Amino acid sequence: MLFFGGACANPTNANSEPGSSPGDMANLGGADPAKADDPGSPGGPGSSLDPTSLPGGAITPCVALPLKTPRAPKLLWSCERQVFLEKLRVANTAHWQQLVSMAARTATPAASYGDNGDFAALLYQATGDVSYAQKASAQLRQRLRENAQPTQNYTRELQGDFAIIYDWIKGGIPQGERDEIETALYSWVDQILANGPAGQPVRLDDTDQTTGNYFGSMMLAVSTLGENPRAQQLLDNPVFGGLDATGADLTNMRNAVKKYVSDWAAGGVWVESSYYDIETLQLLGQGVEALRTATGVDHFPELAGFADQVVRAQMAQLAPDLAAAAKWGDLESAGDLEAWRRYQTLGMFTGLLPANSSLRPYATQFTNDLKAAHPTDPVYRARFWYYFDPLAATADWRSALPRTYFARGQGALFSHDGWQASDTMFFAHLRRAPMGIDHEHTQVGDFGVYRKGRWVLTHPLGYGGGAAEPLAINSMVIGGLDAMIDRKLVGESHAADGSYVYLAGSASGERYTQPYYLPPPAFVSEWTRSLVYLPTLNKSADTVVVYDRVSALPPTVLDRYRGDDAARMAAAPALKQWILHTLEQPSVSAGGATWSVGTQKAELTALAPAARTTLIVDEKGIASWPANFPPASERHYYLSMAPATNQPWDTFLNVLQFSDVAVASKPTRVASTDGSIEGTRLSRPGQPDAIVLFSAAQASRVRSTGYSVALTLADGGAELYLADLDPGKTWTVDGVALSVDASGFGHLSLSGSGARTVVVVAS
Repeated sequence: MLFFGGACANPTNANSEPGSSPGDMANLGGADPAKADDPGSPGGPGSSLDPTSLPGGAITPCVALPLKTPRAPKLLWSCERQVFLEKLRVANTAHWQQLVSMAARTATPAASYGDNGDFAALLYQATGDVSYAQKASAQLRQRLRENAQPTQNYTRELQGDFAIIYDWIKGGIPQGERDEIETALYSWVDQILANGPAGQPVRLDDTDQTTGNYFGSMMLAVSTLGENPRAQQLLDNPVFGGLDATGADLTNMRNAVKKYVSDWAAGGVWVESSYYDIETLQLLGQGVEALRTATGVDHFPELAGFADQVVRAQMAQLAPDLAAAAKWGDLESAGDLEAWRRYQTLGMFTGLLPANSSLRPYATQFTNDLKAAHPTDPVYRARFWYYFDPLAATADWRSALPRTYFARGQGALFSHDGWQASDTMFFAHLRRAPMGIDHEHTQVGDFGVYRKGRWVLTHPLGYGGGAAEPLAINSMVIGGLDAMIDRKLVGESHAADGSYVYLAGSASGERYTQPYYLPPPAFVSEWTRSLVYLPTLNKSADTVVVYDRVSALPPTVLDRYRGDDAARMAAAPALKQWILHTLEQPSVSAGGATWSVGTQKAELTALAPAARTTLIVDEKGIASWPANFPPASERHYYLSMAPATNQPWDTFLNVLQFSDVAVASKPTRVASTDGSIEGTRLSRPGQPDAIVLFSAAQASRVRSTGYSVALTLADGGAELYLADLDPGKTWTVDGVALSVDASGFGHLSLSGSGARTVVVVAS
């Protein structure tokens, strides 16, 4: 089984660009993206089966071209890579001209920012012009001399790139230059091994350092194997763990990569922050492909299908107008899209999709469109040219991409009510239990809305400081703190047509992971957050229903908390706070709050608790937030709602509506006769009302018995959404079978109008 299919180690069996029909959507919207386009399926890369038998139609075999240089590289260079670069050269595309221009400037004062010889090395392999090898060698040796004692940040990012440059130009430069480069690269390995604690020089909870330094070192080893005696020693070094994993754990670098991919990053969203993750994915994808092409063996079977997941996740987290993206965690760029980093990662993984992937034409067009939408963004890495073919088959992604994508590993959900430029993106993040990694915030339960070309609901973005505080996202703050360590997903459901999205997760237990000397006792028995996103068919309004179940006592033994947590607890105005950030100062009323976002209207209807206190805080005046962390441009307002009385058990029921014109009919609270079920009825312009119900019973979220709710239906009936049901039971609503998914979520259309009692029965 192979992981990536964009290139092939054996030219006689290689596949070039996909021949699948743009209308073939068999794998584009599958429920389980991890299973889509399995590269190990019949007809995948390297298959000797008749390609015309593939579901997507014929795939033209890659016919190997004569090598233009005296030495065949080991890393990355393949039949397909040479074919599509030759196609670009012959057509003299703008993409090719940009590459030639940057390669011509290599090793000159006008060299492109970030050029390490990559561009010239690629041109040498693609054209055979030895002057490019000479330029690449000069540029690479200059970088190595400047960085004789590099930091691990430098080696993690560039060690693999340097190994590729050297491997590609080795046959075009004199032995003295080869010796200088190879000696310097192996000295980097020595420094990596010496820079950390004994026995484990790279912290395996630092995922980008581990990924970059592992693959960079292994690429150097396999590319010099048989030429340098140190290569085999490096492959045998237990710190790195060789090429084949023995488990998914943190015992060595190789096993750590398997842990990251198979668990923490399941679904294609990496694990540190939306800023760091983009680059780390490049290091991962390039490393796996380089080792596969060099060895002809798939040493990373846990990554089967992962390229598909990454491509889907990268597209899904972008707003439909390609001008913004969902963001979380430590961000060095705050609100900047940084399109160049995004289309580079997307282009790389598009080129690494299996050749018969039905997703590939859509991803190619998406990447072309993203690059065209940001024409002034620079390109700092040659990686984009290694993998991406802008002339490959394309298809209209706006009419075809799935509306919702969920990355289970990190609990990140991205949903669009459509893919036209003015459509809405809803983002929710119920992050998993602590991993103990760098840049890991304890913030959990965030959500945001991008609508008609701008964020209408977001929060301060930045690097650490105030942006990492519990109060800095749209979530619950309990005892002054954000989520406890016992965290898990309890539900995820969505309609294929994008008409609803449901996401729920819970957090409880202790604040700190072990070992922790004399930890303070847990004070949160349950916090469950449920989010239901409901767009409207006519695009006039978007609604988010937020339901929080909280069981908590005032924290005790405060002297056992860390200093920063103790300060937060002392400053908390209430045991439980429901936090929402607004871009303009809201106007607060008994029923909630209203504000504007440009010409759009925003309204919060607060339905529970009935008695509450509300605070409005100007974020520019928060003295405890360090200057510029987050920057002033990211600071606006936040609204804090707390129950009027501190008590162990509370439910918070809030409805947010974003619309072109304020929705006339306001949401109302509905409940079962015994109060164990609670929810809202809300009107949506242009379609039936929606009724959303949750379990309100303390200590018993999952409902196994029936209930009844008195409702008044408007003309046209209503859409009923029921959460927290026992999926092991058979359910009916007024005698009609209700399909309940594994998340305990069900949806049913109710007909009729007027007052009635809806009876929900479990059997």
